[in-house]
Amino acid sequence: KIERGASGESPRGIFYFSTSRILMDFLNSMNIAKDSHKLLASNFGNMTDRNWRVSFIAPFFSNFVAVFH
Repeated sequence: KIERGASGESPRGIFYFSTSRILMDFLNSMNIAKDSHKLLASNFGNMTDRNWRVSFIAPFFSNFVAVFH
């Protein structure tokens, strides 16, 4: 977390840094890329076009930005 402005001013920005695992947990809690059916061993072949694909959602270098004005 970086939160410090120059010479006592209000901060120019507040930044939080985390791992991709925490990012995936956050996206899951926000229901982003949620599939209509759960992935099971019995339907694995039919779920090739599922929404939740880790390689697309949270690759090794990924970012999430929230800007509030």
